[in-house]
Amino acid sequence: ALKNQGGDMSLKNRFLLFMVVAQVWTTSSHAQTALDSFAEIVGSYFSKRNRGEIVGLSVLLGSGRTELALSLFGRTEPQQGEIRVSGKPLRLRNNQDAIDAGIAYVSEDRLTLGLVLDQPISSNIVVTVLEKLAERLNLVPAAARKATVDQWVKDLSIKVSDPENAVRTLSGGNQQRVVLAKWLARNPVALILDSPTVGVDISAKDGIYEIIKRLADSGVAILMISDDIPEVLYHSHRIMVMRSGRLSSSYRPHETSEQELMAAVNA
Repeated sequence: ALKNQGGDMSLKNRFLLFMVVAQVWTTSSHAQTALDSFAEIVGSYFSKRNRGEIVGLSVLLGSGRTELALSLFGRTEPQQGEIRVSGKPLRLRNNQDAIDAGIAYVSEDRLTLGLVLDQPISSNIVVTVLEKLAERLNLVPAAARKATVDQWVKDLSIKVSDPENAVRTLSGGNQQRVVLAKWLARNPVALILDSPTVGVDISAKDGIYEIIKRLADSGVAILMISDDIPEVLYHSHRIMVMRSGRLSSSYRPHETSEQELMAAVNA
């Protein structure tokens, strides 16, 4: 099972409100559009069960979803608005600032941005925590590296014959688990998932959804971005719709339907 690896961070601090308010600019092939985006991600709140919330962002391609995600991850600087983590304003000058703040981002393009396909599975898993594992002379002990890899292969049920094989030898579903392992090894407080099951076999999707649910149950705030309406409807606690670069409406899954969401997205 996934465990809280927050070190000295107290539970009360770890399970506080994660709120994001961002306004960014994006350039499409047609025009430059303002993203007047208010994304309230109520996750990791402190309660008896320490349960986070999965917020699904339902969008069509070209609606500005990637620009919003990149702004939350420090890759694009918002022209207006602010990003808050645990109620505190956070200025992200780059993605390293976001990582240091406990924000992780799983891109929709895992083959180009999420993995180094010709490198071993093990290297892809530990790449985000090398500085934590390193000891004298910045060398990473083989035992520490192996323990980290073995932990995440087990926790995420990654089907692998040899972790030293190239990650390209894995199926799409197991590659996505490696991407998740890479970020979960840093014990994030907030996780942005852009199309988390794209390119994953139908039979493997349920396993990805179960991992996401377990993360939310452990207190991680999750923003799941997808153009797959059933995905956000059946695997989110709350749903927001983005159209033409704006967050236009919000729904509770048990109070809406696929047809209503589809109409809202395509309106």
